[in-house]
Amino acid sequence: MGMLLIIIGNILAVYAPAIVRDGIDFLASSVSSMDKLKQGEATVSIQQPTSFQNLAAWFGGKADNLELTNENFSSIVVRIALLLGLAYLVFFAIKGVLLFFQRQALIVMSRYIEYDLKNEVYDKYQQLDYTFYKR
Repeated sequence: MGMLLIIIGNILAVYAPAIVRDGIDFLASSVSSMDKLKQGEATVSIQQPTSFQNLAAWFGGKADNLELTNENFSSIVVRIALLLGLAYLVFFAIKGVLLFFQRQALIVMSRYIEYDLKNEVYDKYQQLDYTFYKR
């Protein structure tokens, strides 16, 4: 159980910086798309963040490119930026919960080991002869 918690927690910790990377890359491509819209293009197509593409692939869907216009540009960019930020927070919240349970599992296991060792020492002291304590 503890090992599974460690593995899942580490996967989440490794994947969280990828979300930040995707957010920065998406915002950079959004800025360049905004420049194209200002130059007079009616619509600009940008690729969705890799995190969204991976999630869509995991659930059997497909993440299509985003079609940005002057009217929907800010709402789409803000929505995706907020979703990436929320995903980042959710990953670390889950990692925190997993870390709590991992530590609880280790603490409980260490208490059981401590209890068994104490009983073994006590049993050994009970078996020693009285002359051992008289020295």
